[in-house]
Formats: sequence, C-alpha cells, structure tokens
Amino acid sequence: MDRREEIIAEEDRSRRERELRRVYRLSQRAYWVTVLLGILFPIGAYIYTRRWRAMLIFLALAGFMGLIFTPENESAEWEPSAVFMVLGAVGATVDNGRAIRWARTKMGG
Repeated sequence: MDRREEIIAEEDRSRRERELRRVYRLSQRAYWVTVLLGILFPIGAYIYTRRWRAMLIFLALAGFMGLIFTPENESAEWEPSAVFMVLGAVGATVDNGRAIRWARTKMGG
C-alpha cells in the first residue's frame, strides 16, 4: 500500500472512531434528564445530548413557525403561542429520547 492509501485508511479509521465515541456518549445519557430538560427547557435537552445539528434544526423550525404565525396587526404586541410552546417541548423531548434509544440500540444494549 502506498503512502496515499495509508493516509486515507487512517483518516477513515479516525472518522469511525469519532463516530463510535459520539454514539457511545449519547447512549450513556439518562432518559429522565432528557425528559425533564425537554419539558422545562427544550434547548437544554439538545445541549444535554450534545446534538448540535438537531438543535439548530429545531431552532430554525421554531423561528420559521414564529415568522409564519406573526400577528396580522403589526401594532399588536407579539406573544408566543402556548400550543406551539407545548408542541416544541414535546417534540424536543421525543426527538432526544429517540436519539438516545437509537444510540443504545446501535451500541448493542
């Protein structure tokens, strides 16, 4: 094997090890903490599970929903919708819980 192939193989091994460490750390997270954080502070559940890309998607979706459902009367003060807040909290909780379950399954336990 020439030097180029060795470097590529080493990079591939390194990438697989990083992914395995990430999945292992996620599999070690507690469901109850995720549920508590997801209900009280949805972003906290993403921070706890260290799922940054999923958190950015959640924030983008929340921002998009905020833009779509703005009051028609611009002089009216904007207030967050309780329904959307509850749906966001439940969605974040379910998303992070499923991610933990997926990681535990992937780790074989």
